[in-house]
Amino acid sequence: WEVKSGHSVGKFIGHSLPINQLCFTNDGKFLLTVSDDWKIKVWASNLGQPTACQTFKAKIGASCVFARPAIGGEVLAIGDHEGFITLCNGRRTLSEPIAAHKARVTCIICAKYSGRQLLITGSEDQTAGVLRVTPASDGRYQLSQLATLSHDGLVSCVRATERLII
Repeated sequence: WEVKSGHSVGKFIGHSLPINQLCFTNDGKFLLTVSDDWKIKVWASNLGQPTACQTFKAKIGASCVFARPAIGGEVLAIGDHEGFITLCNGRRTLSEPIAAHKARVTCIICAKYSGRQLLITGSEDQTAGVLRVTPASDGRYQLSQLATLSHDGLVSCVRATERLII
């Protein structure tokens, strides 16, 4: 949508089932969508008709995705319907899946705290997870659970500044 006029400037056509989440890359050049069709699409976000420039299939039903160059280039953090988090770059998996939650992952963000690279996740299991991302010598990453925080309801959005906001 064009903000001033409220008119549509293009449609993102390419998923066969509903989109669960979308996010822009840090530089704003690409939009990522994840759908119940097990596809993650990377779209060029320029004005005009959007074009899917990369599509890849999730191993399990993906529920959310987050891209952040701070982790390392084009790394995507993917949450799935079963509570697992995996890192990949569209061509290969860059981490072993970690069971971060007991239900569908609803949101993921990337944050840096005290020199550590972290993923903060939310879930339908009413928890937020804090995962440490550690680079391995083979170009992959190790994910380790640092904390699980309980909440009184669905965790659908998280933010991290100096403090974690659920």
